[in-house]
Amino acid sequence: MQWLPEKGKGGPLALMLLATVLVLVWAFLLDPYFSALSEVQQDVESKQKLLVRLRQSAAEIPQLRQRLEAVRQLQQESDLFLPETDFNRAAANLTARLKKLATAQGGCQVTSTQNKHSRQKEPYEAVIVQVRLRCELEALLPILYALESQMPVILLDNLQISRQVYRRPRRGGKGSKLQPLDIRFEMRGYLKPEAAARGGAA
Repeated sequence: MQWLPEKGKGGPLALMLLATVLVLVWAFLLDPYFSALSEVQQDVESKQKLLVRLRQSAAEIPQLRQRLEAVRQLQQESDLFLPETDFNRAAANLTARLKKLATAQGGCQVTSTQNKHSRQKEPYEAVIVQVRLRCELEALLPILYALESQMPVILLDNLQISRQVYRRPRRGGKGSKLQPLDIRFEMRGYLKPEAAARGGAA
């Protein structure tokens, strides 16, 4: 049996063996190494990209803070306006708010209300309710304070306070009797600009 190739015919066999060895070396040594190296490189590139995005985000933080502050300021300003979207509904809710306060306080009676549009040109559409009620001063002051101190902003104007004296007949009477205060004023709130624009367009 002949294991060695004939003289002059060993070149192709040696090349085949070398190729086989190279394939085995690549399959078991180099390929896993280069695959691991590629994964490491991809991971490094991914982290580099993440670092770039983080740096960009950090650079935008001052602008984001300014935008957030602007949004908060806008929200605070928005709370100053009446939440309703039209004049009639806003006026009705103003009246309901007053009546609720008068009932809770006790000793006050809302005798009349009348809605009114402003005759003056103002930056925002005003919702005005003319009010007349009968009340004692001790009950009136908390109502006025509650109207002016809560949100949305309600301005009180043209406040008039008077008192009528009821005189009984002298025969068997005990003299004059003080009546509750007769109070008149205007409640004024403002619609949001977008609500006023929709109302004007309609």
